[in-house]
Amino acid sequence: MRYTKIIALLLVFALSASMMAGCGDLDTLKRQYQEKHPFMKAFETLEPETVMVTVGTAAVTWQQLFHWIFFNTTQFEAQNGDITDWNQMLETGKTVAEHILSISLSNCLEYAYVEAASEAMGLEVNAAMQEAAKDQMLSDAAAYGDYDTFVDAIEAEYSTEEYYLYTKLMSAMYSAIYYELYGAEGEFLTEGEILEHAADDDYMMAKQIRIYLYDMNTAELFDEEKRAECLNHCEWIIEQLNACETVEEMEARFTELMLENAQDASAELFPDGYLFQAADLHPELAAAVQELEEYEYSDIIFADESYAILLRLPINVDVVPLSYAQYIDYGYNYTLRYLTSVEMYDETVIGWTTDFPAVFSPEYEALDLAELLADGKK
Repeated sequence: MRYTKIIALLLVFALSASMMAGCGDLDTLKRQYQEKHPFMKAFETLEPETVMVTVGTAAVTWQQLFHWIFFNTTQFEAQNGDITDWNQMLETGKTVAEHILSISLSNCLEYAYVEAASEAMGLEVNAAMQEAAKDQMLSDAAAYGDYDTFVDAIEAEYSTEEYYLYTKLMSAMYSAIYYELYGAEGEFLTEGEILEHAADDDYMMAKQIRIYLYDMNTAELFDEEKRAECLNHCEWIIEQLNACETVEEMEARFTELMLENAQDASAELFPDGYLFQAADLHPELAAAVQELEEYEYSDIIFADESYAILLRLPINVDVVPLSYAQYIDYGYNYTLRYLTSVEMYDETVIGWTTDFPAVFSPEYEALDLAELLADGKK
């Protein structure tokens, strides 16, 4: 489970760059777009509230779909130049029109699936969500100088103030569903559920006592005499551990020695040990941990110009994996518990496509975007 994303709990309503800039005359901008493609004529071929797709109890209307068609067209042209042939084949195997329609439908369904799932779970938009969404809209409107101009910008992209609010509310509901299923940080999951879900990820946990064989300030390697002193010190550490009579005593002594011999900040940053996967550590060290049983410590290991003694521990699901430690400085506590809950939620969200299969209306099935935007007629 090597996460390629940290968390995805926000859906975002989009306005094209020119509209979001809050500059220029909106009528002029809309006319410029209309001169390139017959958006208005195409939009007027169906009533705005015509249902195009349903998922569960949620419906996607022509107004919603067309907003995203308009938005994704402007984004495509910003990156690739003006569309002159809607039937041009792309490297994806889709035509330009098929590509625009596909991603526009996906944009709509992101919100519709949240609505369908929340209703199936009996979750409702509450007053706090309503207030936060309206406050966010007021904040967004500030870029336009006044609220009326902001609404004009929304409508210039073939959308409505109501749909803008809806997307904010569904973004909040997306988070609410996560909290309902897993808690704020995955606390509803049991340790067993987390370990079972992460079983294929080969996580290990260990503490280490590391004695470096070079000057930490200059990186100059120690001479043979100094290296021998380091080795003797490691042998003394092993003797200290061997003298312990219980596992509890040994672990406590190991921690003391780890802190006493710390030559960098890692021991203080990870007092409970490292939670890691094999690729996160030096190969010799990772291999040594793999050979140990829980609460068993290693012999002296030479790796990367250092001596190391390792103590394998049971996995602590409330520890931040080593590969996510970089985010601690930014205030993010991505524990294995939290990361597992996020991945489980991602799997749940993917499952919505099966739980709430999309049903397409005759109007959607008859939609030919290439023809519609080429000459404005269906």
